[in-house]
Amino acid sequence: MELQELLLIQENAEKHLKIDEERRLIELEKQRRMMDMLTERERVIDEREQKLKDDERDLLLKFEELKRIKQDVVKSEEEQFVQYKTIERDIITKNKALNKRESDIRKKEEIVKEFQQKLVPEVKKETIIQQTPEISPFSSDEVKPKSEVTLNEWKAEIRSLIATALYPEKMITQAVRKSLKGQAKKVLLNLDPNARAEEIIERTEDIFGDMSSKQTIYTEFYTASQKPDESIADWGLRLEESLIKASTKKSITPDERNEMLKDKFWRSLYSKDIKNAVRTSFESGDSFEMLRRKARTGEHETKISALKADIALPKQEEIAKAVDKQTELLEAMMKQMAELNKKTIGKKMKISHKSIEIEDMVGTIDGMVQGITIDGMVRRITVEEQTAIGIDLTIGVIN
Repeated sequence: MELQELLLIQENAEKHLKIDEERRLIELEKQRRMMDMLTERERVIDEREQKLKDDERDLLLKFEELKRIKQDVVKSEEEQFVQYKTIERDIITKNKALNKRESDIRKKEEIVKEFQQKLVPEVKKETIIQQTPEISPFSSDEVKPKSEVTLNEWKAEIRSLIATALYPEKMITQAVRKSLKGQAKKVLLNLDPNARAEEIIERTEDIFGDMSSKQTIYTEFYTASQKPDESIADWGLRLEESLIKASTKKSITPDERNEMLKDKFWRSLYSKDIKNAVRTSFESGDSFEMLRRKARTGEHETKISALKADIALPKQEEIAKAVDKQTELLEAMMKQMAELNKKTIGKKMKISHKSIEIEDMVGTIDGMVQGITIDGMVRRITVEEQTAIGIDLTIGVIN
């Protein structure tokens, strides 16, 4: 046992050593990369220093040349002064060029550094649209006109315009002022003329917003359910609107919002068939939007099935009625045939008695000669008997 423990200790020690070795290798690799970066930067700086040294050497040569010119020139003071000014201008020009190159190098270095930090391409600034935006009107009337929107929809539309940054802030503020109608327009009376759009929204919400408590709003959300005549789309929108009210009282993260909507949407569906059809989507990792899309598909298929059933039901009723009529006609015919059978039985009995008498008279071969007498006797059969025989034959053929 002690040997096994020692072996385990040794193995653990080797594992730790191996892990430490891997960590050291990773650290060395990081240090090597940093060293490469520093070396590259040092190389660039060396090149810049060398370039500056070369430029400085050129300047020194110019200065030496200037001194030599001053010493060697035998010309007049005026000519010497002109030459001096020319050289001085060249020096100033050269110095400006060097300063400009230095400034350009610094700018390039800053751009490279910024690019390395962000590692994303520079995003182009969006073009600002100078046309005044149009915002849906809001009047706070109890009975909302069709051309107007609710307070939440109005706020969402304005904040979306501000977030896109397509319009200047002053244009959006002016459009917000124009969108207020009726009683809501009185909000502007006590506001500063330079008030921003967000300030107008806050003031309007304070006056016309929902003053329900957080508990009341959450209770409304959790007790909501789909109505029998409410579509899947309307149910989802009503649920989202209720959650938006709740989010004004307490901040909700996107993940929490998705889970709350998904859970409440599925559990409060009115149709059990649709609920069972999207159960898999609810239990999986699908989002609320995906769950709603699949529920709408199930609703559409249910409507099509119901429509087909409504079309098929009248046809089945018509077929059943036709069968009932044919059955009644057949029963009536069977009754008539039964009555005819009863009438003809008596006639058949009479005919059978007369046939026996005829057979007795014909007994011999000479009966053929006496067939006239038989024929005459047969002719004595009444018209009613002949009719009965014809009916009996007809019934026999039918049977």
